[in-house]
Amino acid sequence: MLKHICGRLRALRKGAVIGGLNARRGTIVDSEVREDEFTAVAEVALNDMFGYSSQLRGATQGKGEFSMEYKVTSSVDWNAE
Repeated sequence: MLKHICGRLRALRKGAVIGGLNARRGTIVDSEVREDEFTAVAEVALNDMFGYSSQLRGATQGKGEFSMEYKVTSSVDWNAE
């Protein structure tokens, strides 16, 4: 199951957040920097998102937030599990 992830945080922490999404095999779809706020949109498998809230809090000193919404269900590569 693929989830559409949208996160907002302070622009100073964007490298850590993008690195965290890449480590979870996510695909960054869009990103935007406005003043001191950074927004990233990514697609990540639901299985890879477990524990993400803890990682995000650690990377952003508790100030980052994110939301997930269903995008599509697709088959899983058995070697990837």
